[in-house]
Amino acid sequence: MIKVYRLENNSELLNDCSPSMNTQNIQCKIINCQQIFKSLLINDLPDVVILDGVSADIDTLKIAKELRTNPHTQNIGIIYITTSLKLEERLLVLDVSDSYLTEPVDCRELAAVINNIYRRISSPKLSATKETWQLSKQKIELRSQSGNIINLTYRELIILSTLAEEPSTPISAKTIIEAIGENWLSFEKNRLELLLSRLRSKIKPYCEDINPIKSIRNTGYKLMIPIKINE
Repeated sequence: MIKVYRLENNSELLNDCSPSMNTQNIQCKIINCQQIFKSLLINDLPDVVILDGVSADIDTLKIAKELRTNPHTQNIGIIYITTSLKLEERLLVLDVSDSYLTEPVDCRELAAVINNIYRRISSPKLSATKETWQLSKQKIELRSQSGNIINLTYRELIILSTLAEEPSTPISAKTIIEAIGENWLSFEKNRLELLLSRLRSKIKPYCEDINPIKSIRNTGYKLMIPIKINE
């Protein structure tokens, strides 16, 4: 069961969503007191927290930053709920969270985001195999260890090339976005997540239970399969 805490003053949304999310192996707990919330984080860590950006009494952005800088809580998934569509606020939120949603929130979308974050933070470690995958820049394709050929888009080629150049180091979202020729300030992180999700879907059938591109909390993305770049 995925454990989720939501810190908010108004429990109406999560009360409405809880029954449908319970059927998807998600257990939600509503907390309307900041001190109780912090106490639970010490004694009973959740997998994901939902922070309400419209709360008048609680500085949820400050709480998100504290969660990210505390070694005890830095691996918890964070979803931020906001009513604002301003770019400046979205960038602030994405700097400290895994995803954000705007009011009104659809219960199905919220459950999907929770499940997606949970899959990323619970991904298995890098395979110990010494065999490498072959990435061809000329053919724009990836060849698996067993010889399967995966056709790529140009953006997917650039993403894999960028990750493979420093396989032991997490690569920031900013570096990847700029590598594919987009402006960091105007390119939404959610669009990058969509690109990476599609790329993972292409690769995963050929790498068993390994998540080929892992999201590293507060740092960026790391390649979890060994890839050799061929011109």
